Amino acid sequence: MIIKENVHWSNFVKIITFVVLVILIFACKNLILNKSIIFFSILIVITLFLASLAPLSITLDDSKLTLKKVIGKIIIPYDQIIAIEPYTFRNDIRIFGSGGLFGYIGIFSNVDKGRYHSYVGDTRQSFFISTKNGKKYVFSCENASSIIETINSHIQNGKV
Repeated sequence: MIIKENVHWSNFVKIITFVVLVILIFACKNLILNKSIIFFSILIVITLFLASLAPLSITLDDSKLTLKKVIGKIIIPYDQIIAIEPYTFRNDIRIFGSGGLFGYIGIFSNVDKGRYHSYVGDTRQSFFISTKNGKKYVFSCENASSIIETINSHIQNGKV
């Protein structure tokens, strides 16, 4: 059984991404005209780095959850998941990453959950995963409640 859900971007993420990219285009144009190649290069590298981390989809198969990003993926075997639950962003602190550009991507912290890696397109569809090796993630996708139910079923019954 394979379940695939796309990561949906909220309107906020879409607007922030569009506005920031438009501003970056004009900033880069001015940096090139002013021969500020170093600043231009830094802006391009940061933008491309964040874009490469943008989450695209989540797939569940018989043994693992896979988050597909623009470049790369994160694979979490079911037998490594301790808990999965809906997640609400409340007073979370961004330590490193983006709070809207290409999603909520990077390292965040919360008083209750501690540090976690976030790959979220829409905070209303987010869920929290903690693993046996101490890693914590917040992902989002369409039909997140179905993903949570399926994985919780595996955790409780030992199968998906």
